[in-house]
Amino acid sequence: MTEEVAEFLAADDASAPGELADILEVARALAANLGIDPAALEELRKEKHRERGGFARRIIWTGTTESTEDTPH
Repeated sequence: MTEEVAEFLAADDASAPGELADILEVARALAANLGIDPAALEELRKEKHRERGGFARRIIWTGTTESTEDTPH
């Protein structure tokens, strides 16, 4: 998966859709390995989207940083 995502991130607009299809193929293969068929995977995706929202605005949480400047010693 990491390799496919890296290829997608490095892709230009013309090749990005093909790289995205590769990511989807890997995700489906991983799901199949867990006994989850594509329809069930889609239902899980929809449920999570309803509960937590999606990534339509491309806002991705990358973690937090802790500043020591304001921390009392």
